[in-house]
Amino acid sequence: MEDFDIITYLAVGVVLMCASALQGAVGFAAGLFGIPLLMMVAGMELQEAIMTMLLASFLQNLGGLYHLRDDVNFQEVKLPMVIRLATLPLGLLALHFATSLPKEYVKAVIGVVILVLVILQGVLGRSKLADRDKPLHWGWTPVAFGASGFLVGFCGMGGPPMVLWVMAQPWSGKQSRAFLFFLFTSSLPLHCLFLWWQYGNGMNMAMLMALLSVPWIVVGTWIGLWIGTHLRKSRLRVVAYLILVVTALVAICSPFV
Repeated sequence: MEDFDIITYLAVGVVLMCASALQGAVGFAAGLFGIPLLMMVAGMELQEAIMTMLLASFLQNLGGLYHLRDDVNFQEVKLPMVIRLATLPLGLLALHFATSLPKEYVKAVIGVVILVLVILQGVLGRSKLADRDKPLHWGWTPVAFGASGFLVGFCGMGGPPMVLWVMAQPWSGKQSRAFLFFLFTSSLPLHCLFLWWQYGNGMNMAMLMALLSVPWIVVGTWIGLWIGTHLRKSRLRVVAYLILVVTALVAICSPFV
């Protein structure tokens, strides 16, 4: 994606609005939904879609972190943040090799990743891993945040392992969201710098698209929050999982159509 095109801009805006609405309604899945669609609908390369999604979600996460700043426990976030940042470069290295593949196969790989993450979040999230009456084994911390750092570097989708870990903590909703907002926000500057260092001026148009799409993101977030307050969370999550599964299957089938 080298030149600005109004049709591409509208496609990016609509995708980011829908991704923001999904995030606002159910609290996750913006990247899972938005990144493959940016590749399929707007014709972006994987690294461009990741950069666009990172910048698009920055205001959401920064605003949420500011709102819940008093609920951040810095003793609890230090180790997860360090583990996540340490494995981020490994994911970026995997991204470098993945982008040498034909775009259709990259889409298929991302589709498989989405499908696996949705299954893990849907199944493990309801298992003994999420039993708040029992303390979570310390070994889950490096697994969850190591996987999160790798996945956010590789495909911009590092949320599910963290969400699963947080679900297993005896925390309030505010504490859980504050923790996630802090982790998302803390990795973004380094992640963007790595992408810029790796791909240089190839990121310019993706950054411009993200900045110009801020109004779409604000509208999408407002719609998602409105939906989230008027429908049951259980029903919303089912709808979100169905949307993600369909998106994943379309991406997986893209090399064959």
